[in-house]
Amino acid sequence: MEIVKRKQLVQATKKSASKPMNKAKANYIVDILLCISFLFVGITGIIKVRAVMDFLGLSWSTAPMPTLSTIHDWFGVIMVILVFIHIILNWKWLVCMTKAMLGKHDAKVCEGL
Repeated sequence: MEIVKRKQLVQATKKSASKPMNKAKANYIVDILLCISFLFVGITGIIKVRAVMDFLGLSWSTAPMPTLSTIHDWFGVIMVILVFIHIILNWKWLVCMTKAMLGKHDAKVCEGL
């Protein structure tokens, strides 16, 4: 009987320990992809600025503007989708911190969400 309880305890511990790890891994992946998207949108957006193009010695006719615009637009769309996923993954924490900022409870309550 003691062996059965020990197995149940081990299984319950593994299940509860795996949930935060999955969320942490998902957050990590989303954040890395957000960072990559941000870099592509930022770099292509800066390159498209007329003054930057002049500084780089490029012109609208020599620069691959359609390609830059396509990259900029698609990574912008990807970034918006990833921001929504990021908000969904962190919704409990956002709600908790909003309540803390409004003085309904201490911000320490939100740690670990």
